[in-house]
Amino acid sequence: MSENAAKRVIKKGSQFEKYFKPFCNTTFLGYGNTDLSIKIMAKWVKKYKHQTKQLALDHFAGYNLLDTVNKIYQFAHDHFQYKLDGADQQIRSPYCAWLDRYNGIDCKSYSVIIGTILDNLGINYYFKKTKQPGYSPDQFTHVYVSIPKNQKTNSLEDYYIIDATIHNNIELPYLEAKTKLMSSKGLKHYGLGKPALGYPNPFNQLDNPYSVPAPNFGLAGYNGLAGENNQDIFNQIGDFFKDLDFGNLFSSIDCWGGTAFDGNILQDLIPKIVDYFLSKIDIYNQAIANQDWQNIHKILAEIYARKDLMVRTFHAKQASKDWNSCSNSSFNFVSNFLINKIEGVLLTALHAHNVKYFTGPHPTPNQFTFTQPAHSGDMFDGVKLWGTAIPNPVESEVHAYTTIQQPKYDVIPAFTITPEIENALNSDVNTSNFNVTNFLQTLANTAPIIYDTVTGNNTGSNNPTDNSQNTGQDLDNPSQQNAGFSLTQGLVLAGLVFGAYKYSQTSKKSKK
Repeated sequence: MSENAAKRVIKKGSQFEKYFKPFCNTTFLGYGNTDLSIKIMAKWVKKYKHQTKQLALDHFAGYNLLDTVNKIYQFAHDHFQYKLDGADQQIRSPYCAWLDRYNGIDCKSYSVIIGTILDNLGINYYFKKTKQPGYSPDQFTHVYVSIPKNQKTNSLEDYYIIDATIHNNIELPYLEAKTKLMSSKGLKHYGLGKPALGYPNPFNQLDNPYSVPAPNFGLAGYNGLAGENNQDIFNQIGDFFKDLDFGNLFSSIDCWGGTAFDGNILQDLIPKIVDYFLSKIDIYNQAIANQDWQNIHKILAEIYARKDLMVRTFHAKQASKDWNSCSNSSFNFVSNFLINKIEGVLLTALHAHNVKYFTGPHPTPNQFTFTQPAHSGDMFDGVKLWGTAIPNPVESEVHAYTTIQQPKYDVIPAFTITPEIENALNSDVNTSNFNVTNFLQTLANTAPIIYDTVTGNNTGSNNPTDNSQNTGQDLDNPSQQNAGFSLTQGLVLAGLVFGAYKYSQTSKKSKK
């Protein structure tokens, strides 16, 4: 069956134009395998669900479950052309998908769009990958959404599906399936991509995406991010941090389009700043797990210094030229976010964790200086962050005490993102309301233990068990069906700056 069988006449959809902003750029993120792509899809659902929030409320809310499913299917099928990805696979945010809807998207992007709408409606669903008869039956070659009829138990004994790659919303025959729950109730999310061309079903495949533990950073030096390729940072946040929702925070952005630094760039920049600091905090967790007591305070000192250096960098960028009022509004937003959210919430929580579980430093500090060089090409500490290229260097000094911070307790939980932190980050950028006492209580009750002298179980990890099989292949490209998802297979993971995600896979067995 040819790809043309999945083509459809696209409706104009002028009534939906107001919900989608025309912005989508490509950014290289690093290297990984196809298992990691599922984690990125899940992150896209969480990160970009605000893009379909008003759409979901205006057009899909207030119906029974079956009617909701049918309406979402019809919207996705009628307004987005189907097109099989080539060697470069793309997972788009809703904005990116709408911008490219006449050219076409594949099952991965369909699933992400549908997932964001369901998530905004509070409906639990599964990403479902399948092996299909007649087309590389030993491989997983398709993905779509399954919605349990019983939303309390989430049982798949009885369910609806949404597969917008096909012209009739019926489940195609399959030989084997693996599912991953995408709960709107705050569970971690994992995702997939598209359907298959072949035997009784009329379409093609998609890409595998089930969760795999993110690589650990290790403690290779405290003057910068550990590891050789800092551009991989956004794929390597570590196992302790879930994807964050910034929908409420972004609702206060008042500058869109027609300027050098507008809301589109801002919405891409803020999550990257958070990921940057979470990667640093991951090193702190690693040090605790490794009982590297002599470096705990050095790591903390660097994190605080990097925050100060980033504030100074954006202030220098803003002062470097006469920006229009819209760009100045975005600069002020970043400044307020760094002060009220990064310092006032995230680093306040980190300090509380350190004070709670470790002895204090001795009064013999060493002074360290961190520098943001001039004309750095929007690179901050090896990570690409818009606005960090400045005409003159800025410095930040910090005292790191020559001490060995000793644990106060026999058991220490990891620093994790709790609901208290997430809610405080995802609120008015001008506020930093944060209850430290509640945070520490939640941490003690829910966070994984990374130091334990009682049982000796110092895991240094909080990767939940994933009951899905991480074997399969490129589900979106039938010419690469023998490529597989082995850890030794090279994949280029890339993100479309505001929503699309791209990767490439090469294989000696590829028929291309």
